[in-house]
Amino acid sequence: MNTRTITIEGREITLKFDYALLRKLGGAWGCDGPVAVMNTFSTAADTLVTALSALDASGAVEGQVYDFEIPFSVIGVFSDIIRLSAVGSDAPDGDACSEFIFKNPSETTEIIRLFLKSVPLNNGASKEVPAQVN
Repeated sequence: MNTRTITIEGREITLKFDYALLRKLGGAWGCDGPVAVMNTFSTAADTLVTALSALDASGAVEGQVYDFEIPFSVIGVFSDIIRLSAVGSDAPDGDACSEFIFKNPSETTEIIRLFLKSVPLNNGASKEVPAQVN
């Protein structure tokens, strides 16, 4: 299990990454098991990590138009991960999570890494974890 504390809307939120999160995500995404959850995650992660890398490298500027688009469905996947991993009853709503993702690309990439580290491995195989966006 991994944890991380982030600040959303001025509140400190502790995120917990464990098997229970996989089950919650499966319920939210209509997945029957961990493999289906990871397939949904992987598809979204490819899109998001590429976009956040470009955003982090260019520096986010309010009002600036970027030459990439992140589909709402992809943002929803990561908003769900943040929202459903929040410990306690003080979970942020989906809109607050989405705003956090865009304003904190490096922190979002670290959340992705922690989520991947929490996934049980099959047959002792190693997982490749994307490098943190710098």
